[in-house]
Amino acid sequence: MLKRSRRARRVQSAIVPLLAALLAGCHVYTPVSTTPQPGVRFAFDLNDRGRVGVADSLGPEVARVDGVLLRSTDSLYVVQVKAVQGLRGSSRHWSDETVGLRREYVRDISERRLSKRRTALVAGGAVLAVVAFIASRELIGFGGGGDDDGGDPPDEEAVARRGARRALVAPSIGAPFGGRGGAAAASVTGDARRR
Repeated sequence: MLKRSRRARRVQSAIVPLLAALLAGCHVYTPVSTTPQPGVRFAFDLNDRGRVGVADSLGPEVARVDGVLLRSTDSLYVVQVKAVQGLRGSSRHWSDETVGLRREYVRDISERRLSKRRTALVAGGAVLAVVAFIASRELIGFGGGGDDDGGDPPDEEAVARRGARRALVAPSIGAPFGGRGGAAAASVTGDARRR
């Protein structure tokens, strides 16, 4: 039982981050047609002028800034940066630093939204994978279990040896060798060895 709970914990510790990573991939970016609202996560695609303008604060060749819009003015978007994506597709994660992006640096804005279809597909696939894994490993008691492997019953010699050991262990009950005289216990042991 202890072995199974350890295995279950290992499986759980592997599955939770995997599911989190899969669900993170279930978002889509949709173009914004209205004024972006603060508190929402957006992707700000930069133009050529913007890439040059943010090089000192965000790094060279930044194509996209992903983050939460904190506020905006007529000339500036103040963004809590989650990640930046380079021109060649490389992505760097940020720790929610606040950066100001001039409106003239931004080419397009897309809102990050949860895709219901992708989420349903990923969640369904993940559930099937977890169930298949658990069933194949017998982690929660499906199938066999216990010491019996379903094979042939134990032979008589093994049963006699176990009985002899139990009889030898029983001195705490009363008389030596489980209440029998020494000769009786010795004969049981001797019988087991002869078989």
